[in-house]
Amino acid sequence: MALLEANHITIRFGGITAVNDASLKVEKGKITSLIGPNGAGKTTMFNCISGVYKPNEGEILYNGNHIEGKRCYEICTGGISRTYQIINLFWKMTALENVMVGFHPHVKSSILESFLGTKRHIEEEKRLREQAMEYLEFVGIPETANMISKNLSYGKQRLLEIARGLASNPEIILLDEPVAGMNTAEKAEFDKLLRKIIDRGVTVLMIEHDMNVIMGVSDYIYVLENGVMIAHGKPEDVQNDPAVIRAYLGGEE
Repeated sequence: MALLEANHITIRFGGITAVNDASLKVEKGKITSLIGPNGAGKTTMFNCISGVYKPNEGEILYNGNHIEGKRCYEICTGGISRTYQIINLFWKMTALENVMVGFHPHVKSSILESFLGTKRHIEEEKRLREQAMEYLEFVGIPETANMISKNLSYGKQRLLEIARGLASNPEIILLDEPVAGMNTAEKAEFDKLLRKIIDRGVTVLMIEHDMNVIMGVSDYIYVLENGVMIAHGKPEDVQNDPAVIRAYLGGEE
């Protein structure tokens, strides 16, 4: 059984069908990628999986349990975290504070304990700061800990968002265009980071437009065009699929 399955997903906005009868599976311990032209419905598919939208039709199974229609925080607490196509950080907070927000689903002390400054709250905050620092080190940006997030380079903001996503201790992380805005050196380091994430026991489902990254790291690829899944398979199969070449890579079918 796949760790995550989206079966026959259809979602409409008014008279527009953004995703039409699309299915995908994510195997545990693998890097699965979802590609396609702009406007193909990739982020909409992510939004269905992460609880932003409830599909009009179809089902989403995580560890065999239905999650379609659940709220975002329920899905996150359950083990699925994500990053966003448009970076979604707390811009006036430090990098360390941003990562600490990611621990929220697992915080034990209450708001009242925080307000009163109880011993349990103080000890927990100290522990979370230490763990947040470990995540910044894990993604390779420990020097940003006390820097305001809006002042970081675009590539480091991307890495910070990944660190925050990992802080919720997910079983699956959804990465929406994670290398957008990164330079060549940062992309090379990102390849290594993906392998570290997998080694950590976190499964990856990724949207990305950089075909060098996709073909280099993916175990399995799905291709969306106009909301319809037109192909899926291993990288070498997808790369040579005539429909994919026509729709995404710019060739002739």
